[in-house]
Parts: sequence; C-alpha cells; structure tokens
Amino acid sequence: MKQGFVAVALLVLAGCGAGADDTATAPEAAAAAPAAGESAAPRIAASRAEVEQAWKCRGLMSAAFAARTVLADDMPGELEQLDSGNAMYWTERASQLETSEMTDDELDLLVATSTRVLATRQAVDAALPEIVACLDAQRAG
Repeated sequence: MKQGFVAVALLVLAGCGAGADDTATAPEAAAAAPAAGESAAPRIAASRAEVEQAWKCRGLMSAAFAARTVLADDMPGELEQLDSGNAMYWTERASQLETSEMTDDELDLLVATSTRVLATRQAVDAALPEIVACLDAQRAG
C-alpha cells in the first residue's frame, strides 16, 4: 500500500515537473516562449463555476491517469481509455480560463486544493462519478 502511494505521488510530481529544463537545451524554444506577462494561449472569459470545474477536473484527471499507470490491472472499466491527453485537456483549459468573479487569492487556493492523489482502487472508485463527469464535460467540449 505504502509503495503504491509513493509510486502515485512520484508520478504526479514527475508530471508536474516534466520539461522544466527543456529550454536549456533548445534555444529556439526559449526564443519562441512568451515574454513575462504574456500568455502562450488565448485567455477565455469564464464564469466562476467554469473556472472551478476546469481546475477540479484538472486535478482529478491528473490523479486518475497516475492511478491508471500504477494500478493498471485494478482500474474500473470506465477509465479504460483514459490517457495523458485527458489530463492535458483540463490543464490547458484551466490555464486559459479567467474570471472577474474570483480574487487572485481565491484562484490560488483553488489551484492548490485541486491537486488530488488517488493511491488505491477504493479512492478511484470514490472519485469515479466526478471523473466520469469530467470526461463527459470534455467530450461535450
């Protein structure tokens, strides 16, 4: 159990830091990166509920993908097709949405509390309705 938790935690952390040093080896990528204060993706005006959903789903999809990787033989059938693209969709969506209905402190708290770890099948089963709702929302666009 403890080893499974550690493995999931490491996968989540590895996903968060992946590519952190990519610009050191690719000067052209660094040159193409946006300057401070600029966003690489267009910003989309959204309601508070849309921003909250995007961050919640980002945390759930990242945790579910990490759990699928570690608990591969013990995952619900509904998550059979889950891949890193699902997590990336919500990561990109969350980073693009902005709302005037939240303060910076509220947004910071939302981002911090959206991080999830699903280290056991029981944790995955408990979160399954929310995960499926996020997948449905993603399919709906």
